[in-house]
Amino acid sequence: MRYGFCPKCNALVVEISKRLFDGRWVTEIAKRKKALKLYEQYCPDIVGVFEQNIKTGNKSNMGFRYGLNTEVVKNGESIIKRYAVDFNGTKELLVDS
Repeated sequence: MRYGFCPKCNALVVEISKRLFDGRWVTEIAKRKKALKLYEQYCPDIVGVFEQNIKTGNKSNMGFRYGLNTEVVKNGESIIKRYAVDFNGTKELLVDS
């Protein structure tokens, strides 16, 4: 499924390619209201496939992490713990000094 806007009339244009049971490919191009209906019909199926492939937690493929420093007081002594935290909330202890 591809979609975009016509450069001349600025109307929504949707192109959908389907594979039939006999192996042939059929391409359908629609403009304006019909394009909006096709987009609304097929967009949830495409977005659902992407949502299933997103990994969260310890197996996050995002790769972005930030540092979190916490201070713990034990027996009157201050200890700083440094964590690497990703945006899913997974913590990894780096330094315990």
